[in-house]
Amino acid sequence: MNEDFDLTLKLFKSGGNIEFVPDVIAWTYCPSTWKGWYRQRMRWAHGQIVTLLKHRDIVTTRNVKYPILFVWGVYDMMFMDVVLLFARTASIIWILFNFTQSIPYVFTLVFLIYLVSEFIAIISAGIFSPIKSDLKYIYLLPFMLLIYRPIYSYIRLYAFIKALMGKDIQW
Repeated sequence: MNEDFDLTLKLFKSGGNIEFVPDVIAWTYCPSTWKGWYRQRMRWAHGQIVTLLKHRDIVTTRNVKYPILFVWGVYDMMFMDVVLLFARTASIIWILFNFTQSIPYVFTLVFLIYLVSEFIAIISAGIFSPIKSDLKYIYLLPFMLLIYRPIYSYIRLYAFIKALMGKDIQW
């Protein structure tokens, strides 16, 4: 489970306060192998959905007043991270069955839309980020779009399905 995420939700639900501290330094273990990366991302995704299910009362309970931004944040996470992942997968399956003659054109269009949106996000981050040197990694954009994000999406999808089926994952 994602202990930090679970703790954050518990603190908000109990009326506690979470402060943003911009000077904090946090260290995250970075796996040195693809297998380690896969297992780490599986744990994170599985923990996210398990924690959201555990605290589903945030969006289902009407007699408790949680801060509106907190509730919106949980809805946003559920929609952006879970619902859209399943919708994207369903749409890809639908495209594969309904546009068999024009699949290369459809996927080229989808790729270009993602490329433009990622480029806008990178430029925006470059404009507003105090660390301008990170823009030197913009050459990784095609790798992110074509390899990393699709693989990571389906790792998350697999972890979500396992969690929704009540199955645990190996650490």
